Amino acid sequence: MSMNEDRRRKLEEISNRDAAETDVLLENELEALKRLTLYDPDALRPKVSDSTTFNKMMAIVQDANQTNMNVAGLKSRLEAAGQSVVKIAKEVCNLVK
Repeated sequence: MSMNEDRRRKLEEISNRDAAETDVLLENELEALKRLTLYDPDALRPKVSDSTTFNKMMAIVQDANQTNMNVAGLKSRLEAAGQSVVKIAKEVCNLVK
């Protein structure tokens, strides 16, 4: 065998070994995700028999969800504004040169 053939064979062995290890890791990750997605919706439902209490809980959850959505929107707008400020600052620096 030539030196190039030896290198090619070694690289193929390393590549095949790494591919097999990656396949195992990804399979484990996939199985972990599958376990997390298999759930019983009834198990997630609060164990509250009183409809008034349940409705109050749902209102609190909906309010919290709306607050989270508002915060996410604010964060997005601030990031966009920050990017605009950086862009303008770069343009100003270029004009000053």
